[in-house]
Amino acid sequence: MGIIWNINLAIGKFFDLILAPFASLNPFWGLAFVSLLTGAIMVIIFKFVSNQEGIRLAKAKVRGHFLEVWLYKHDFPTVIGAVGRILKANLKYMRYAVSPLIVLMIPVILIMVQLNLYYGFHPLKPGETALLTVKWDNPAALNDSTLTASTEFGITIETAAVLAKPKNEAAWRFQARRPGKHIITIAWQGGEVTKEIIVGAGEVVRLSPIRSDESSLMNALFSPGEKPIPSNIGVKSIAIKSYREARNGVLGMEIHWIIIFFVLSIVAGFALKGVFKVEI
Repeated sequence: MGIIWNINLAIGKFFDLILAPFASLNPFWGLAFVSLLTGAIMVIIFKFVSNQEGIRLAKAKVRGHFLEVWLYKHDFPTVIGAVGRILKANLKYMRYAVSPLIVLMIPVILIMVQLNLYYGFHPLKPGETALLTVKWDNPAALNDSTLTASTEFGITIETAAVLAKPKNEAAWRFQARRPGKHIITIAWQGGEVTKEIIVGAGEVVRLSPIRSDESSLMNALFSPGEKPIPSNIGVKSIAIKSYREARNGVLGMEIHWIIIFFVLSIVAGFALKGVFKVEI
């Protein structure tokens, strides 16, 4: 999983770079910039992975058969035949268009996973309390009297571990004290695991609600915010349960970032297809 983490790290640094100018602005603007950039990139990729001539001819046939329906609208047999030819041409168009769209899903999903780290959740506010939970592979650590949580200045641990042995979990309540990036360390006789805590001051920041173990490819792909937990320490995940889901204000409405991303990237793609001479 080291290769995947290095790829995630490189992609994360790229997003940090391009979103840095928008950190202090309304989240919409950074999201809009990435959405427009995504639309342009997807159009270019579509051009090179699709059969452009096949798409052009299929669309031309559909238009021609629609014209045939209009011209011979009083000739029922001709209209029925034209409708059949429209359906046939549409199926051919779908065959040419859908396969490239499946290819495009891969970079789009990778982009969305990264964007969720910036726009999916709000960081904790100073003075806000939250829960941290750790899930182990086995309950041995829960029976360890040395199980403790510690942190640096900026975070205050408010409770001892609350154990949920049937789930192999332990939880701690803590309070955010000052803005910044902080680390909570959970230690026991068999090892330790850390979790990054983000306390915000109004800026858009990259944050990871969960850090997962390295044994799962899906975890590595869809939880790229922090380095995966080494599998030899027996921890499946460590998570902050209290990050609030973010909504973005657009025209007086609270809208989820995924909707904004899809709408703007699709609009950008169709707006730029003529610039890049792409048939969609």
